[in-house]
Amino acid sequence: MNPDFQKIGEAFVEHYYKMYDSGMKDALLSLYHDTSLLTFEGDQKQGNVSIVEKHKLITSKTAHAVTTIDCQPMLNGSVLVNVLGQLKSDDDKPLPFTQTFVLSPSPEGGFLIMNETFRLALHNF
Repeated sequence: MNPDFQKIGEAFVEHYYKMYDSGMKDALLSLYHDTSLLTFEGDQKQGNVSIVEKHKLITSKTAHAVTTIDCQPMLNGSVLVNVLGQLKSDDDKPLPFTQTFVLSPSPEGGFLIMNETFRLALHNF
């Protein structure tokens, strides 16, 4: 298990949302593998190209405010990262969200997103 799992997760989250919110969604391509999986609000995509295309369909003006980052080491050197925060898009009010990543070591060094889930934390009571 990677003893630096918390630092890796926190650095990843900062980098990911900085690119995402600055409109550099094409640059996200390098963070995924061609077998990576995404479930975004129930819509599933596989592969770096399909995943980035999905993210590009989302409004171009976003701002993520991260509340907490919980990380855990995994047996194969991967890192599980769970993010809780608020997402503001366009002129809409901020909405709570949760996003989970599994970061796996890349043969070239660094980490790639192998699994990702995203959900707005909305409830109908």
